[in-house]
Amino acid sequence: MLTPLRREMRALLDRTEVCRPPALRRALNPEALLATDLPSLVDAEKLAAFVRETEAKGWRAWTESGWLLLDHLVEAPEIRPRPLTGEAACCLSLFLRHPGGDAPPAAVRALVKAAEAGSGQVQRLCAGWHRDYAARLRCHEPLPSGLTPYLYAAFDEGSGEEMG
Repeated sequence: MLTPLRREMRALLDRTEVCRPPALRRALNPEALLATDLPSLVDAEKLAAFVRETEAKGWRAWTESGWLLLDHLVEAPEIRPRPLTGEAACCLSLFLRHPGGDAPPAAVRALVKAAEAGSGQVQRLCAGWHRDYAARLRCHEPLPSGLTPYLYAAFDEGSGEEMG
């Protein structure tokens, strides 16, 4: 889910005149998908022009601690139902039994980044959510079942590895 957005951003960065290719990585900030060190490579005018260009393409961009943070809406993938395993299966089971919820942007970002990280990150993320969702159900609060298509896609992308 993040790969097409990463490619789009890399193409934008590659068109910018700089002394070296800017770094582009998953953002540590939960409010952003990607981060680049472009602010350390260009002057304020070039950075402002780059931000305007990215915003015109639907990105949200802001600087923090010397990095340009980038966020973009991640469209809901097509749902392709199939069995999941581990903690992802537990979350999916809860979503399917309690439909009608939303897909909070912060949760979508976390799932998209976990999927790209692979190596069981989707399972680890779901393990944390599973505990939270069980508590929500005890308090009769809705679950974010709108995450269902993102969960399927993340499980596929993250290879669905078991926690280990």
